[in-house]
Amino acid sequence: MAYSWETSFNNVKLTGMARVIELIKLGLKEIPRLHKEFLLKTNERYIVARREVLAIFDRLDREITQARLESGMSEGVFLIALRNPANYTPEEQEALTSLPALLKLYGIDIFNRRPTPSPTKKRKRNPPFKV
Repeated sequence: MAYSWETSFNNVKLTGMARVIELIKLGLKEIPRLHKEFLLKTNERYIVARREVLAIFDRLDREITQARLESGMSEGVFLIALRNPANYTPEEQEALTSLPALLKLYGIDIFNRRPTPSPTKKRKRNPPFKV
């Protein structure tokens, strides 16, 4: 599925950390539009918007990993440099800090993409070994 933001992501000619920062900024510009989709509360549009948010984060994750590997920096050092407030405007910084709460509000867990099992359904487990 093609998303409207993919073209702008693909047109970024920067490399390394500068590319990742630009992609993060482009992703932040999509948040208000996606937030409106969530507010419409129709199941179909919610599902599409949720998939789009996950696609943005997946793309950012791949770009961050690639840039970090190419830089030779450790993950910690790279992320500290990436989070440097000088890289973002005050508005972008505010959007970045409010993003986790917004995602949580709509039940989007970008770190655990597997659906959590229903607490009411008990799965039968096979015994670890047979006697």
